[in-house]
Amino acid sequence: MSLPNWRRLFHGIACAGSLMLLVVGCGDGQQGALRPDLKPVPDLPSGVLNKLTEQQLQTTRNKVVAALDNDQVKDTDLGSSFGSLGQLFHTYELYDKATVCYKNAATLRPDDYRWPYYLGQLSLVYRDLASARHHLSNALLLAPDDVPSCVSLARTLQETGDMVGAERLLHRAIALDASSAVAFFHLAQIEADRGDLTMALEHYRKVLEIQPEATRTYLPMAVLHRRLGDEKLAAEALEQRGDGVVGLTDPLMYELTQLAFGVDQFLNRGLEAHRDERLEEARSWFEKAVAAAPDDATAHLNLGAVLEELGRPREAETQLRAALEIDPKMAGAHFNLGSILAGEDREAEAIDCYRATLRLAPDHNQAQFNLANALRRTGQFLEAAELYRSVLENDPGNPGARRGEARALVFAGNESRAIDLLETAHRLIPNDPGLRHDLARLLATVSDGTLRNGDRSLVLISPLVQGGRGNPDYIETLAMAHAAREDFDRAQAFQKSLIASAEKAGLNEIVAGFQANLERYEEGLPAHSNWQ
Repeated sequence: MSLPNWRRLFHGIACAGSLMLLVVGCGDGQQGALRPDLKPVPDLPSGVLNKLTEQQLQTTRNKVVAALDNDQVKDTDLGSSFGSLGQLFHTYELYDKATVCYKNAATLRPDDYRWPYYLGQLSLVYRDLASARHHLSNALLLAPDDVPSCVSLARTLQETGDMVGAERLLHRAIALDASSAVAFFHLAQIEADRGDLTMALEHYRKVLEIQPEATRTYLPMAVLHRRLGDEKLAAEALEQRGDGVVGLTDPLMYELTQLAFGVDQFLNRGLEAHRDERLEEARSWFEKAVAAAPDDATAHLNLGAVLEELGRPREAETQLRAALEIDPKMAGAHFNLGSILAGEDREAEAIDCYRATLRLAPDHNQAQFNLANALRRTGQFLEAAELYRSVLENDPGNPGARRGEARALVFAGNESRAIDLLETAHRLIPNDPGLRHDLARLLATVSDGTLRNGDRSLVLISPLVQGGRGNPDYIETLAMAHAAREDFDRAQAFQKSLIASAEKAGLNEIVAGFQANLERYEEGLPAHSNWQ
């Protein structure tokens, strides 16, 4: 279809109301005799979990209870079971319960660095720096080459004022992984506090070399440039600052994100898959989100958007209408539905959807553009032209809107104004082939003979034909330009080649239009534009 290939997917907080339930009997799985060095298995909280999360946690807790009741289970296996339950509690931010499980896991599996590492991270959440230092030091003793443990312990030491220890660990992290941007970031902070501003800037530059998207780094760089008296570099850094944070590749913390089992997690995983263009995987995650929360409009919206991209418009329409049934004020659902309907030539319905989008989001430029296109296709030329102008107020470099306004004016009978607009647009955006082509065609086919200019049309279209690899639209306009110059022999030759190519390709539906202009050339008349 002629619409831009643009869709919007939305993040959203799941509608928890329909998923909230009173958890009854969460502690029913009674544990057997507990070893004195272990703490009791935490119960599940009551009334705060959605159904899927509660089932996931209850299943994992039951496995721990069963392992405790089984004298044949080894300490290592029991430790892993406690650790797995702790990871789930950690994932769902039930930190007190996660701490109990991790401590039991560390007691049973003292050789596994994961449990002291997670305990260290939870201590940082509670701002218990002494405990964090203790647990992270234990993790690093068990896994001396683990970069996240080095960096996390270094940050903890930095906050407690042990700059020497922090710096030593950061250099160790860089020796293990030279692409650790976060290690360079904290080294820069230490150097700045020490007063070596030049070295600090060097470390910040290294951060941006590794992670150009970490644009928040520009703010401390601007401060350092100013302290060094270089206002120009400070201003340049401030202009480049953004919201991108310095990331740490942390497999253990990432593992937690993969354990979550609820609509928000399904949506996030679907969005991640969509960003990577894994559309079938995204569809699967969004379907799970819809199943987990049938009353969540965002889940239906995102599933509908992906189904449309997969070429399944009817299913997409069903999902988008479901989203609007739940939330009639969801502008994105109105917009996406309009795009689907326009693609199926259901223009009147599409127009209604785009108008609904603009009522909810008046500055939605893409909805204005798509509405203008739909209005032009249905003969509402003056309103379409007005909307194209509105688009251009916000996006003056939009060639599609400039072409659309000109075409709407041609169909409304104002060819002179359309030529002026296209000439202006071509001067502003000289390398846009669409603008060049439309201007060439209009100059060759304008009904007012005093405005027709075959020579200029030929100058405009010739470079496009030379680089267009047989584009039939360009060749047709080339024939029109020759006809406008009254070189009808050449016009006929190019037109006959078009007809032969179309017939050979079995495109009989367009042959009639080509034939009509050929007959005009044979009669010594200029072409009709055949614009849609």
